[in-house]
Amino acid sequence: MNKTLRTRVHLKVSKLQLPLHKNYTSEFLNREDNSRDLLGKHWQDKTVPDRSKRRLLQSIGHQFPCAKLLKLWGLRDSDECRLCKRLHPEVTPWPESICHIQARCLALQKPRIAVHHGIWRELLTAISRNSVQSHENGNRKWYFPSAVSEATHDEWTVRQILVHLGLFSEIKSPRADVTEFHAQQVIVLTDVEITSFYSRRPDGAAFDDKNKLCVFLEFTRPMDSVTSSPEGDWAKRKELEKNARYGMHIYFIDHLSALHGRPWNCTQANFTVGARGSLKQTQLQDRLLLLEVTNSKARDKIRALTVSKTLALLDIILKLFHVSILRSPDWSLSSLPTELVTSQLANVSIQTLQKNYRPIQWAGNLRSRIIRPLSPGETGPFKGPQPTLTAPLSLAHTWVEQSHQALLICLCVCVCVYVYVCIYICICICVCMYMCMCLNICICTYVYVYVWVCICVVYVYGYLYMYMCVYMCMCVYTYICVCVCEVYMYIYMYRCMYV
Repeated sequence: MNKTLRTRVHLKVSKLQLPLHKNYTSEFLNREDNSRDLLGKHWQDKTVPDRSKRRLLQSIGHQFPCAKLLKLWGLRDSDECRLCKRLHPEVTPWPESICHIQARCLALQKPRIAVHHGIWRELLTAISRNSVQSHENGNRKWYFPSAVSEATHDEWTVRQILVHLGLFSEIKSPRADVTEFHAQQVIVLTDVEITSFYSRRPDGAAFDDKNKLCVFLEFTRPMDSVTSSPEGDWAKRKELEKNARYGMHIYFIDHLSALHGRPWNCTQANFTVGARGSLKQTQLQDRLLLLEVTNSKARDKIRALTVSKTLALLDIILKLFHVSILRSPDWSLSSLPTELVTSQLANVSIQTLQKNYRPIQWAGNLRSRIIRPLSPGETGPFKGPQPTLTAPLSLAHTWVEQSHQALLICLCVCVCVYVYVCIYICICICVCMYMCMCLNICICTYVYVYVWVCICVVYVYGYLYMYMCVYMCMCVYTYICVCVCEVYMYIYMYRCMYV
């Protein structure tokens, strides 16, 4: 049976057998309205390496070799997270699972934030480009101040949003308004809580100045494992959590709008995509229609782009975890470079990550520093500057890598020449043996012995001198000797037969 036909038959049989299984994997694949079609397209993409596909399959099937699974298999005594245990010994470590690695690990907080920003920047830029509805005067309906580019974005604080809406002056402190608003709700806030209230930054904001509409934009990348709970599935739970996070701020803006006589209407739009590529299609369509992305092809393209980016960054988190566990936990303390986050990372291998990027060594010996609990105000597990990944290695490292590749090519060429010479010598031996048996000529015996000497010389020098130049010279020398012997043999045969 043809290989392609056999693969299609196996795929069809797998789809028919999928409803018969009742486990986490079958439940994940059978979820409706979770963009499973894009998961299949990502799997069929030939530009995605096989190792990345394998890690994706391990994540979907809960077979990624983390401590929790290794303990279940009897290969480890503890299921505690190895990174959290080494970098945050003051905190009780969580079980090391795929959910913990992607969503909760304290050691991977900086790479996880970089991944969050990388997906959101691309999504926000795509929304701002495709929201092309305009007013009668020709101005665009929606204004996205946070969408700077795919490489960066600008998060506005609640105070900046109030200033843009004209509900607050830059020179005036909002402390009194915030305190008065919460006092009406019978809520007493401390000074720190008041500052945190108007300094909170949503992931983005969109404004329709003519219709007096303001939308808080929030992006979340949770683990898409929970199927049902009192609050709902994984997407519904995050939806409720985000609405509760900014619900009081929206109520506060509506309160100030009524107080100042400015009819601003503030709402919130949440974009939630699971770490393993789950994306509620109907929910995303509603959010995009709210922001006037009316082209259906553009909405489908945005959905495909978001899922592809999420799956690529899922793989880079697993790669970074792998490097941190096997090489050094310093990798987990570093934020991902912008050029990695803003590109498709499916083609970035673990070896490339280790070669081209490395953590900055701190002042002093990093490994000699004692891991200790965090002090108040610290942002990382150590005092001093937080490490970040440097730029790619210098030109010298690139030259060394290219020279290694050139030597490897030379080795392949030498091996091919060596095999060709050996085959040619064997043919000559056969010819000489035939001549010795048929003509019984002494020169044939001489050629036969000489060819065998050449063979011995090639093998001896081949094993003693593994350097390229010597090995290549011996192969060429042997080939010349064989050619000379062949010429003498033909000359002698001609003299015997015609002279």
